[in-house]
Amino acid sequence: MEHVCHFCVRRPDMRQRTFYEDEHWFACLAAPPNLRGHAILAAKSFGECPRTLTAGILGGIHTALAEVARVLTVHYRPKHVLFASLRVKDPHIHLHMFPVTNEQEEEWRKRKGAGYDSGRFLEFLGDQERDSTSAHRFERERNGWTDEHERLAYADALSSEVAALTKIAKTKG
Repeated sequence: MEHVCHFCVRRPDMRQRTFYEDEHWFACLAAPPNLRGHAILAAKSFGECPRTLTAGILGGIHTALAEVARVLTVHYRPKHVLFASLRVKDPHIHLHMFPVTNEQEEEWRKRKGAGYDSGRFLEFLGDQERDSTSAHRFERERNGWTDEHERLAYADALSSEVAALTKIAKTKG
């Protein structure tokens, strides 16, 4: 059985979490998120799943990336908006975007100790993913949820955040 790309079919929960959309890209909050405000910027499908980095697929990425970063910055007031292409599990072209506050960064650096006074953001993201994966696994087991139940629960829980982000996205900065 062929794998169905959830970015291409845009499941209802993903549409519910979408706060930005243009001709070539859409952005939604991740469910479950690794950090508060964890967003995914994904290329739209036009007949075939976009899996290869080509100029055509990447068209307009500069505008979409800047606009989603602006929306996340206005809403979450982070110190940084980090982004990475983490396409191991889902080969569809997409970027993860993480608004990181001063408090999150400082707490992580204190926890890690000496040698973590600057940089190392890939380690930061890895630690955040491990921590959130453990927490989400525990929550799924406690609630008896499947992955789909979890996504639907997050879609509902994130609805007010999505509404606020959508409102910001509609006001051009």
